[in-house]
Amino acid sequence: MSKKAIIFDLDGVLVNSQPFHFDVDIKALQAFGACPTLEDVKQYAGMALIDRVKNFIESFAITATTEQVVDYHITTMMNLLETTALHPIKGVAELLALLKNRNIATSVASSSSPAFIVKMLDKLRLTQYFDFIISGEDMERSKPAPDVFLFAANKHGLTVNECVVVEDSTNGVAAAKAANIYCVGYINHTSGEQDISRADIVVDSFFKLIDDKVWLS
Repeated sequence: MSKKAIIFDLDGVLVNSQPFHFDVDIKALQAFGACPTLEDVKQYAGMALIDRVKNFIESFAITATTEQVVDYHITTMMNLLETTALHPIKGVAELLALLKNRNIATSVASSSSPAFIVKMLDKLRLTQYFDFIISGEDMERSKPAPDVFLFAANKHGLTVNECVVVEDSTNGVAAAKAANIYCVGYINHTSGEQDISRADIVVDSFFKLIDDKVWLS
């Protein structure tokens, strides 16, 4: 069955922004008296912010409320995004152009907030390639639960067998497999040590997906 829609994660797939999120996580936790390490925050890559914060509050015995930490985190993140130079990962623009030329639908399904996704895609000048975006923050459960990808497939008006998910994180790949959607695992060394071995195929360059289109069949 030929694939009719490709669902992309954002952070670590379209842009090397996972270190950006790690940095903001650490800054936010430090603001509330915690002393996290990079390893402390890496394990939550791909999860929605509110779920990460709930885990952080429990792990570091933070006395502030979830809302207080989330609000501080969002303000810090959006301000930092204004001054951070970010560009699409090599091969992303070319792959998106190929899919557009083949009339294959595309969407972004990310655990980041809607405002962050919109601002990031605009900053990367990739907005025009996507039919719509979905935020995991709007789902009842975040990755590794399958909700965001099942919602995306349904919004495309397609079955899960007609879709492909592109992910770079352990939690993201787990979510795609839980949704029974074919998953392309992208190796991104800036995303930390992520186990994406459960993906149906694993690549370290988007140009490989352009050159070998078997994954679209």
